[in-house]
Amino acid sequence: PLSMEAPEAKEPANYTVDSGTITATVSSPEEYAYVIQEYNKGKAKNLTLTLQGNLDLMGANCVIKKVEAGATVKIASANEKAVVIKNVTANVEVEEGNIRNAQGIKADYYAAGLISACNGTVEIKNVTFENINVKVPTAGGVGVLIGVLQGNGGNLTIDNVAIKDCSVIGHRDVGTIVGAAQNGGTITLKNDITIENTKVKTTGGRSALIVGKLNSPSKITVESLNLKVNNSKMSIYEDSSLEQKFSNSTDGWTVSNTVTIEGQDQYIYSLKSTSGEKKYTAYGYRADALVIIEVKDGAWKAITDL
Repeated sequence: PLSMEAPEAKEPANYTVDSGTITATVSSPEEYAYVIQEYNKGKAKNLTLTLQGNLDLMGANCVIKKVEAGATVKIASANEKAVVIKNVTANVEVEEGNIRNAQGIKADYYAAGLISACNGTVEIKNVTFENINVKVPTAGGVGVLIGVLQGNGGNLTIDNVAIKDCSVIGHRDVGTIVGAAQNGGTITLKNDITIENTKVKTTGGRSALIVGKLNSPSKITVESLNLKVNNSKMSIYEDSSLEQKFSNSTDGWTVSNTVTIEGQDQYIYSLKSTSGEKKYTAYGYRADALVIIEVKDGAWKAITDL
């Protein structure tokens, strides 16, 4: 199958790198793979990618690894008619065995079908994503589109976008549009947003259908939003390697961190550390949550309507 490093990758005829920006119009999966490959190599900080027709990536992992702070990435149809990006498989996290939590636990972080980590500005317009499948059961910050949106410079605009027949599996902070938006990241949802026949699965809890975690001062804004969620849901993915237990109480559990979610269905007790040490968490799980908002020193809030 085609991949970012595959020899089939082909430079588009109008591909340019100028003043720190890659600009390209692509009309084939080979051209798309080439542009993502070059961006991941650091050939430019910014990317303007125009999609001329539908793209079948045939199961490839054509994922932007990271959009740095101060960078801008724009991905859009060549006209007002939505184009389709389909058949992407992603099962690799950006950071393995790092410490990014107050408990000092080494854990896995950030995976997605489009952009794993974003500290800059991303705009996605008039694109339909079909059969995008992301599976990293041990990682936090996992999304169909974006794994993590981070920092005051992290800005994501989703405008006239559909996510259909997709799936995402992660440990915590799992969602379709963004796994985790944190430390100042801003998400803007505009016009028609459709999530259809899509499954969000968590092994560790603390996740939601659209945005798995939103913490202060991160925020979501809407502009003329027409949100449609059809035949899509969140559920638990059972993985014996994570030593999961399920209960309405944490009595008798020894955990490094507990998160309770308002109106939760239950707790999920699971192994969080990926470095060989036994460190466990107990995170709330609520199946009807669209967004989970972090609350310091209290139960986290579940948003069930946007």
